Amino acid sequence: MSATPRTSRADSTVLTAPSCLRRFCEQLHIPIEYETSAKIIRSLVSLPSHLSGGQGATLAVHILNDTKEENWSARGNVVVGLARGGRIQEALDLYINPPTSLPPNAPTWLATRILKTLARGKNLEGARAFIAGLRGEVGLEGWSIFCSMLGRAGETEELSGRLEEITCIAAQNRDDSSTAGHLADILHSSFLCFERLSTSPEMALAFYSALCPHCIEGITAETMLSLFRQLALQVGNTSGAVADMLEEFISQGGGQDVREARMLYVGAITALHRNGLFDEADIIFARGVSDKHLSFAIMDDSEKIILDLHDMNIATSLTAVRAALFDAMNAAFRSGGGMLSTAEFSKDVILITGRGAHSKRLFKPVLRPEVQRYLLEDFYPPLSTSTVVGNTGAIRILKSDVEAWMQFNMRKKNAHIFRLSEVISFTHRSVGNAMSRLVWRETEQESRSGEEK
Repeated sequence: MSATPRTSRADSTVLTAPSCLRRFCEQLHIPIEYETSAKIIRSLVSLPSHLSGGQGATLAVHILNDTKEENWSARGNVVVGLARGGRIQEALDLYINPPTSLPPNAPTWLATRILKTLARGKNLEGARAFIAGLRGEVGLEGWSIFCSMLGRAGETEELSGRLEEITCIAAQNRDDSSTAGHLADILHSSFLCFERLSTSPEMALAFYSALCPHCIEGITAETMLSLFRQLALQVGNTSGAVADMLEEFISQGGGQDVREARMLYVGAITALHRNGLFDEADIIFARGVSDKHLSFAIMDDSEKIILDLHDMNIATSLTAVRAALFDAMNAAFRSGGGMLSTAEFSKDVILITGRGAHSKRLFKPVLRPEVQRYLLEDFYPPLSTSTVVGNTGAIRILKSDVEAWMQFNMRKKNAHIFRLSEVISFTHRSVGNAMSRLVWRETEQESRSGEEK
């Protein structure tokens, strides 16, 4: 006797769930009330396809059509359910033929909700079809979602093609308090897309120029740093572009938070330094010091010059070393009446790099070997260093090496050196003296205590 195949509970559910719901609705002899229909429809459109056989949204449409009282909430749930199932045209038919009386901003709110649903399902084609079929505006939040979808898909050309439309909407909604935030989101997702695909920075600059005036207060440091990195990649086309862009952004009110402003300067210096644009990194560093966004803790006395590099990343530290040496050269040049005064510079240069107490590997410093490599490979004549006796957190450049480097570079009459030095004011150098004396004493004490242990 052959066994009768048993139907699993899941299979039974797939076969009976929609039909049971349909029978339940047909047995209702009174009109479905507002709240009841909304709850039923919300349950139907949320029903997973493997439980409803894909008929949940269809049944919800039938219930919506049988409801005598217009229910905007229920209609919205059905439209979202149809969009989630990829039935874009049906969703559009319900969306663009709404009842005569609608709550304020209901169409824009629903369009945003639909686009969020399509974004979660990564249905870019559905989002394109939905936007193309809309009669009214999508709203800036909806555009932000759609631009993010285009960015993730790498559709840079289409993203750029939407710029004029987005700019028009931004101008129309200038007084809306949420406009700046949505435009800033569009900028951010666009910049990340352009950066990931290594496209020409002209696209990013076009977006920035068009949208920045409408959303300067909403642009984050991360967005600007993405733009800086893209500009820095164009080695032959920068000519001060990053420095000018940073200065313009801050002058317009961006980077008002102290921490954010420092992040902007450090990020710009890092982007330029990684691409070998050292002169422009020098200019940004000098401006950051002059505007009190970056520290330049340097002590200059008759015996030595001490520069503290604590709390700096590698790129900023190396730029600070350049600035200190250029500043010392300029001082020697001025004291010699336009000639290099060797007497003025009969002193060693000491760089406080730290002992690596806060490195990932304890007492395995990251900064010191980078500074030493940089002085040997990027300076000519090379500048050799040695660990300071009694202070393992500091390295010394002998005055003879510094003097030879100065003599060579003075003959080149490098105007950049003197321009950089002039930007860094005496006030910050004086403040830095006090800081460096304190750090110098602390590092000596730490070194001694470490040796005693």
